[in-house]
Amino acid sequence: MVDRPILIAYATRGGTTQGVAEAIARVMREKGALVEVRPVEQIRDLSAYRAVVLGSGVRDEKWLPEAMHFVTDHRQTLAKLPLVYFLVYSQLLQEFPQRIEEVLGYLSEVRRTVEPLEVAIFSRDQQSMPPQMLVNARATPRGEWSGWEPISSWAERVYRQLEKQPST
Repeated sequence: MVDRPILIAYATRGGTTQGVAEAIARVMREKGALVEVRPVEQIRDLSAYRAVVLGSGVRDEKWLPEAMHFVTDHRQTLAKLPLVYFLVYSQLLQEFPQRIEEVLGYLSEVRRTVEPLEVAIFSRDQQSMPPQMLVNARATPRGEWSGWEPISSWAERVYRQLEKQPST
């Protein structure tokens, strides 16, 4: 039997969240995973996937509406699959340390719908090129890391975690 792929789904406005999703996919593929990267608007059925990594940008202190609709529409299936969330937060990095709990709160509605195994927050200020991992909500320490390497490290660790999850 052929292994089912991991779905990395995203909602984006400016393309940064797509870039993070593709970086996560690249790492997982290097580890041997079968991975599909798709915008949430293009996904109708989750039965072909063994796990979901779902990310969105933030508007009005919430995930983008299409990401919220995706979770609501697929909540029964998502509740049965290994699921990880990430959000891309584009405020100035200097403001972030005092706002960690507030930014995590942006996911409260979606987390009430389906609780993930893990949540990560990435940020890109207006002047920097790569997003930066700001916090892994289930790990310590909290802080700021520059460049793509923290995203790659997080993706590798999440892949190992997903590999340990039972198949549905």
